[in-house]
Amino acid sequence: MARGYGFRTYIQPILPEFIDLAQITTHQEARTALAVGGFMDITTLAAQSAVIRERGLATGQSYYLTLNETATPITNAALASNVATLTIGTHTRLVGQRVAVRDLPAPFAALNGNFVISAVASTTISYAFTGANITSASVAAGTANMGTDLKLDGTDPPFRLLGIEDGPFTSATETEEAPTWDDEALGFVRSEPTSKSGSIAFSGISSYTNSSYNMMLLCEAGNVSRSLYAKIARVGPAGFNETRFGFGRFDNIDESNAAGTIVKWSSTFGFDGPVGLVRHQ
Repeated sequence: MARGYGFRTYIQPILPEFIDLAQITTHQEARTALAVGGFMDITTLAAQSAVIRERGLATGQSYYLTLNETATPITNAALASNVATLTIGTHTRLVGQRVAVRDLPAPFAALNGNFVISAVASTTISYAFTGANITSASVAAGTANMGTDLKLDGTDPPFRLLGIEDGPFTSATETEEAPTWDDEALGFVRSEPTSKSGSIAFSGISSYTNSSYNMMLLCEAGNVSRSLYAKIARVGPAGFNETRFGFGRFDNIDESNAAGTIVKWSSTFGFDGPVGLVRHQ
């Protein structure tokens, strides 16, 4: 039996500006670590078959993640009064959603990039773009790539990490030494506890195609360049459940190919701030 048997682990990508450490003590006291309106709502999970795309990797582009992106051919383009309009056929896109425009040829090549949709019609989408007007014309190439955008604010559907074989939690107490002196003890060093830290050392086996595994990889790869953190909740073991939860980073990834698309991996999640704990039977 794998040592991780009976544990369930959920993660949500989050940017640092949305981290609220007060949520941890609030939901620990209310015992709402995993609940609608709680620290993490696991009512609806991201599908393991979801395909994740990174967008906005180029300098000056707004970074975001999107699920199950599809490429819709662009048949016409125009730029007028600093608004680009693309004809993509009947669609269901909404104002505020993102679009990655790729492969538009001249004279519309400057309109390629990642944008937020500012207006929609039955067959067109529009977005702000500062530049000289370009007369509307049909195009022979170009796609509007759109999916389900992740907000990265801690409210996206959680990803459940599958295939976990082990996931021990480790805590540590940092101290400051205070040398003292008295006539009886003749001097001693007293260690004063000053702060706590915690981590979970995961190991498991997964498929390269699992969305949860790929989200973990993206969080680890982007912990410096994208400041990509994660919310986490680990529940278990079976029979005596406890939930440890909080914010932090995947600090490393070690992986080895097992067979075909199967991968064996290990990763350490380091908590940033307090670690919430709700225990119940």
